[in-house]
Amino acid sequence: MAFKMLTNNVAHVQSDSGKPILHNTQSALDLISSAWYEGDVTRLVISKKDVCEDFFNPQTGIADDMLRRFCDYGFRIAIVGDFSTYANQKVLDFIRESNKGRVLRFADSFDTAIGLLSS
Repeated sequence: MAFKMLTNNVAHVQSDSGKPILHNTQSALDLISSAWYEGDVTRLVISKKDVCEDFFNPQTGIADDMLRRFCDYGFRIAIVGDFSTYANQKVLDFIRESNKGRVLRFADSFDTAIGLLSS
């Protein structure tokens, strides 16, 4: 994975292998560790394509496990992409409720994501 600083306290993380960065709890811990030690940042922007599709399936529990880790370590994450393709009401509720909080935000652009994480 590669980190690119977007502002003085927000970094964009992206896969350099073409595979999703976030796919299970261990991958979230790996991301936290890398961001902290390599980039000294706790606010990350990640593209939707770098998050496994199971994250958006409430039945897997993957999102809950990952979010618990991000929260435990004081990280804030914004996922950027088109979320209009989701018809599942539970997913839409998850996105809406996440956007009311501070740990995980969903945005349609990098500029919006940076603004959400910078405030």
